[in-house]
Amino acid sequence: MLRVLLFILPKVGPLSLANVKGPTNATEADYMHSVYQSAAALRYALRGFTPLTSRLETPQATLC
Repeated sequence: MLRVLLFILPKVGPLSLANVKGPTNATEADYMHSVYQSAAALRYALRGFTPLTSRLETPQATLC
């Protein structure tokens, strides 16, 4: 019920805080940077679970 009321009422005054805004270019760039950093950190952490011999071998192409 409250969700419908917030959708209908105009977003002026104190209700302007309830207005949904899309990300700016800067926040989108910051988000993508954090995703890349998280993926790199996860890749680095998972390297410890991979045997050294598997890391040294070159991957073979698989045919389906």
